[in-house]
Amino acid sequence: MKYVDELTFPAVAICNFNLHRHSAIAEANLSGLFDAMYSYEFPDFTSVNISSTASEQFYIQSAHQLDSMFYAPMWQGLPIDVHVLKPILTDFGVCYAFNTGEDGDEIRKVKYTGESFGFSVMVDAVQAEYNIGPRFSVGFQVMLYSQGDVPLVGDLGFAVSVGQEVRIGIDATNITNITPPHGRCGEKSLKYYDKYSINACRMECSTDFMVQMCGCKLFYMPGNITVCDIQQSFYCGQAASVTLRNTNATCECPVPCSQLIYKPNLSSAKFTSDILGAHLENLFHLPSGHFEKNFAKLNIFFQELAVHEVEEEKAYNIFGLLCDIGGSLGLWLGGSILTVIEILDICFKGCFGSAWR
Repeated sequence: MKYVDELTFPAVAICNFNLHRHSAIAEANLSGLFDAMYSYEFPDFTSVNISSTASEQFYIQSAHQLDSMFYAPMWQGLPIDVHVLKPILTDFGVCYAFNTGEDGDEIRKVKYTGESFGFSVMVDAVQAEYNIGPRFSVGFQVMLYSQGDVPLVGDLGFAVSVGQEVRIGIDATNITNITPPHGRCGEKSLKYYDKYSINACRMECSTDFMVQMCGCKLFYMPGNITVCDIQQSFYCGQAASVTLRNTNATCECPVPCSQLIYKPNLSSAKFTSDILGAHLENLFHLPSGHFEKNFAKLNIFFQELAVHEVEEEKAYNIFGLLCDIGGSLGLWLGGSILTVIEILDICFKGCFGSAWR
């Protein structure tokens, strides 16, 4: 354990399980298409204009919006503007991230532990806007990650249900691995990212495979490449993901020699009480029962002002080898000299008898 004076607060990505708002899909005349896509039918893509879906902007505009999804964000016990949360494109859809350090924003740090010195926010699932899609749950996907890393929210995040207040205590772990030839850590240059990480490498590998197989990329993938429309994503995109997982196609992504990992420890309680829920519904002009069916509260904080240091070491080094050689030489040389003296002693006893005594 390495105790420090302050810790860098992680970036936090928060995503709604619903990929597209019902009203946005209806406005784009895509409701029937989406119903067919996710009802195990064969959708008729020729009946609608799908060219408008071939852009990141389509996903951003059809996703849940910042102002209707987040309420009362606070940092270290003080209210902050909701627009500190920035929209990001991830493998889980359009998410909103806090403390990314991008666009010149200062990276926030903490000098004390506990809920009073962390980040908290209330999130609204807005079930009235839920649309049929690839997921069946209601709630949010959350991920803690280092600034500059690529958040693979769908693969590495954790789920938060509606109707809960979740306390997320953070443990920071710094892992240092041995470089070759004794270890296997390292890094390589990436085309789409300035900073190497396993997540960035995996995303770049998936992007290259997708472009090679389909001629376009999924909306959240990096690079100045044509975005697949709904039809290409539905058929070729899913096939490419399955092929990449099930074939021998591998991504050469070495383990970094140094990486900082944020581990969440979760506990929860019902949110909110009946009395407080009615009060907040009046305060935010929401219909009765809305809080219980739609809201969750996140409280994210460090549990201790320390970093777990995990360092890989050589099992056997030069110094250990020299010590073992010296010990062995000392043992065998010492044993040999004693043996010679004993032999001489016996010889002298035999030659001189009692005179030797």
